[in-house]
Parts: sequence; C-alpha cells; structure tokens
Amino acid sequence: MGKIAFVFDGKGTQYPGMGKEFFDDYYVIKQQLTYLEQYRIGILRTMFFSTNKNLDNSIDLYPGLFLADLASYLALKKHGIKPDVVAGFGVGEMMAISASGILSFDEAFQLACRKSNILFEVDNYKKMYRSKGVKLEQKRAKELRRELNDGLDYVLRKPLIPIYSVKTGKKYPEDLKSIIEILSDKIFEPDNWKETIIQMYEEGVDVFVECGPGDTLSHSINKILKNVTTYQVHDRESLEKTIKGLKKTK
Repeated sequence: MGKIAFVFDGKGTQYPGMGKEFFDDYYVIKQQLTYLEQYRIGILRTMFFSTNKNLDNSIDLYPGLFLADLASYLALKKHGIKPDVVAGFGVGEMMAISASGILSFDEAFQLACRKSNILFEVDNYKKMYRSKGVKLEQKRAKELRRELNDGLDYVLRKPLIPIYSVKTGKKYPEDLKSIIEILSDKIFEPDNWKETIIQMYEEGVDVFVECGPGDTLSHSINKILKNVTTYQVHDRESLEKTIKGLKKTK
C-alpha cells in the first residue's frame, strides 16, 4: 500500500443529521464540536435537526460542513488512522488546513464562518442586484485578503502533514506569505480538483479516505483514477468498513 490521503467534503454533500452519530458515540468529538459552537451559536442544532431545504440555504452550511468533516477526521484518529497527506474540496480545504497543522481547529473554523458570511451576503445581493453582485464579490474578497494579511500571518504554521491546494493542484508551500496568498485567493476561485487528485496519485497516494457527510469525492476520484482504493467515513457503518478495509491492505 502506498500513501493514504484524507480528502474533506465541501458543499453538496450535506444532509440533516450529518456528524451526529460520531457526536453521540465519542466524547472527544462531542467536546470539540460543543467547544467550537461558541463561534457559531446554534450550529449543532442546524446540522442535526434542520430540514434539507433549511440546511441548503442556511448561512450555517459551510460551518456545519466543516464540523461534519472534523467529526469524521476525529473518529478516524480515535482509531489510530492518520493520513500521509490531505486535501479538501471547497470549504473542505479549511478542514484540510487544520488537519495539516497550518491552522488550529478554532482558527480554521472561524475562517470557515467568515467565508460563509461573505458568500451568503454575496449570493443574496446577486439575487437582488445581478450586475452589482460581482463587484460586491470582488470587494469582499479584497476585504478577506486584507484580514488574512493583517491577522492570520501571526497564527499560521508550517504544515506538519503535506497538504495539496485544489487551487494550484500542488502541495502547499512552507513559507507563510505564499500560504496566505493561496488562502486569500481561494475564496472565490474555482477548484482544480482533477489536477490535484492526479498530482497526489503521481506522488504515491493510492488510498483516498473521504471525510465528511458524502461520497461525491470518492466517486469523482474513481472516475479520474482506476488503480486506487477509496473509502468514505460519515457514520458508524462506514467507519467500521474503512477500518476493516485498511487493515486488509496493510
């Protein structure tokens, strides 16, 4: 077996109740998610008990996805399963950033909340004023870039686990200025998912574990690459299947 990559879910994989089984089963996960809720009061109720429609249109969607990704990651970690490399799609990259050690869970979650606020504002503005929506998007992107340059360079750390940027398709650099540029440009830039997955494979990854509520990333990886193994971890059953599968391939 080659390297194991954890890939973290983004928008489109959400569903009511995501992450709840891990929240109920593991004290460390309940403790971590409850602690992070101080930055987004009511987020756990939104994740666990809202309807599909309310969740899809909620300003809490991105923070909720981050926490669902985190729950899957911590469940794997609890069983001694750790990644060699990480990557994330959409808001999943925020989780990958914290898994790599560049940001703490607290810092990455707050960044996910900030991004969610901006995107929610831009989407609503576009619905009312289509022609002005793009200008607002550019303005908010500049504001967030300024926030990153003014503040996050004091808390950013060099990655402890290699992380791939789905903007560049390559590993994150280790110098903090380049990391800030990637993070700030990432806010409204499209993801280069296919290029990233191919690059990871060429550098030795042949097992991909999808962390988060869905299986979309696994399906896309299987379409891109044929000689790899994929797993999804989003509930008790899928976690058990992943643990058994990884033991067999060792």
